[in-house]
Amino acid sequence: MLIPQNFYAGEVRVPHRAPALWPRIPELLAKGGLRKAVVERCRDLGLDCIDTGTVMSARDFFPGDAHWNKEGHRKAADLLYEYFSASEGWR
Repeated sequence: MLIPQNFYAGEVRVPHRAPALWPRIPELLAKGGLRKAVVERCRDLGLDCIDTGTVMSARDFFPGDAHWNKEGHRKAADLLYEYFSASEGWR
C-alpha cells in the first residue's frame, strides 16, 4: 500500500516535506515525484500497488500535520477492503 505525501491530495497547511522544499511542490506534482516512481517500480516488478492517493483529499489529513484523520483512515480501510474482496486468493 502506497501512502503518498499529503500534498498530493491538495492544498494543505503543513506539507509532509521539509519547509525549505515547499516551493518545489508544484514541480513534484507536475512530474509525479516519488509517488510516480513507486507506482512504476511496482508495475515493473509485477507487484500490486494500492495507492491511497487515489482516494484521499486534503480534508483527510489533520490540518496541523501530515497524518490521516479519522476520515482518511476510513478511506484507506475501504480501499483495502475493496482490494482484498476482489482478490481471488483472499476468500
